[in-house]
Amino acid sequence: MTSTSTRPQQAQALSYLSSLLHPTPTPHAPLPLPPAAQTYIFPSTILSVSTLPSSPTEILLLTTDTHNQKAMITISLSDLEEDAEDVREEVLGMCQEGKTVVLWRPTKWQCERNRLLEFTVTGQQWEDGEVTILGEPVSRVLEVVKSADMAMEGVVEEGGICGECGMEGNKLSRCGGCQVVRYCSRECQKKGWQNGHKGQCFFLQSITTLTEEQADALRSLIQGS
Repeated sequence: MTSTSTRPQQAQALSYLSSLLHPTPTPHAPLPLPPAAQTYIFPSTILSVSTLPSSPTEILLLTTDTHNQKAMITISLSDLEEDAEDVREEVLGMCQEGKTVVLWRPTKWQCERNRLLEFTVTGQQWEDGEVTILGEPVSRVLEVVKSADMAMEGVVEEGGICGECGMEGNKLSRCGGCQVVRYCSRECQKKGWQNGHKGQCFFLQSITTLTEEQADALRSLIQGS
């Protein structure tokens, strides 16, 4: 359980994860931004996390997506004035190897060296730019989203279907955690938890907090994968 004293630090860390992404400096001149129509969502699995002794306020993430396309993402905390070290530790705790980074509305272009991607998501250029850290690789996150979509497809006008036995009804109870999966009885809820929902509930909670635009974009990504 998170203590009350650490909640402000976690909130501050999440705030920076949502708004302070900057591209890694390169020797060539900045490339022009492509039209908004060419931007897209980039979910990727963290391969490694590092910091530079010369720039301790920057966290470097090497990531790869489902098509094995690698990218270097830099999270900058250089503007942080108070509790810099505590927030840095919170961010490092979130950015662990194997977790998933989702950049919303990033800008993409091809680098000349090492064929890496660079991304820019800053408040100046993208007011709605966000980054989300989920606790599983991309393949697992997409699997959970697909399961959630399948469950939602079974919802009927009068009520829905039980996430464990498949029975239709209008008096189904939602899972108290994710508020997505429904059950017809306490027994089915316990069975569902033991049969895999325990491992999905956290990720469904993360997914259901996305904006409508983000959720639609994720579904489009899944359909095309």
